[in-house]
Amino acid sequence: MESDKGSGDPLFGLHKGRGVRRDVAGALDKSVLGAVWRIDRSDSELLRRAKLIYRLDAEFNLLPEAEQRLVLPLLYNTPADREMADLDYQERMDLIRKRYPDKAFSSRTLHRMRTQVAARIAATLNRTAPPFDDDVLGRIVQRERLFAAELIQANRPQRFAELVRKAYDAPMRTPIAAFLALRVFVPRTRDHQLIVGKTSRHGDWVCVFTTEQALSAHPVARRDGGCHTVVAGADIVREVVGKWRTVGIVVDPSAVRSSGDGAAYPTALQLPADLLPTLVGAG
Repeated sequence: MESDKGSGDPLFGLHKGRGVRRDVAGALDKSVLGAVWRIDRSDSELLRRAKLIYRLDAEFNLLPEAEQRLVLPLLYNTPADREMADLDYQERMDLIRKRYPDKAFSSRTLHRMRTQVAARIAATLNRTAPPFDDDVLGRIVQRERLFAAELIQANRPQRFAELVRKAYDAPMRTPIAAFLALRVFVPRTRDHQLIVGKTSRHGDWVCVFTTEQALSAHPVARRDGGCHTVVAGADIVREVVGKWRTVGIVVDPSAVRSSGDGAAYPTALQLPADLLPTLVGAG
């Protein structure tokens, strides 16, 4: 039987769903690990996941049996493993058995391994956690950022279809999360400043594009010398938030002006100015 919070499992909830790759903040809030392992609630979800992977890897690497060291990271979904990343707990167990048919990895055995590592970690919780090594943590953060982008790129057509179908007044978690991890094309002036489109009725916007073709087709690409940069969506959000509080971001606006003053983008993903700070943890 699976252990739960009431039975003292410090990893309670972290294996469920997609494991460490799903709702890390919520799972940490239900366990004691956030405080004991110095994983701050104010950190971004990416940084919290990286810190959790850092601490779990340290424990997994000390496990006495090679089979435990092999299986436990997969059960908690900590590796950058594309095949495992989008699977739930039961599906991960099924894939482990498929990958290692010569091993006796029954559901009972895998559950027992998870219970054993939870007990092992519980026994260490009265010790003060050492500080994070900034270099190691930085490498994990970079790996996780690139892995998130890789996952989204692998499913690029579907995710972009979602992006452009969502109206600005109904932002959804999936397309926004996709945008934050994707690399986007950002038009700039000759001196590399962002170009802000000002409208009379709908506010001010920075236009960004998910493909070079979409950028080239839009008139903004021909303004002020036609320069552009390629950055992660999260980075352009930070740049906009760092410069303005009244400018939003619109993804893949149509190259053709709509009726009226051309300010509405009914088929594009719009991130209003007041939403942007919440996406990157800015105040």
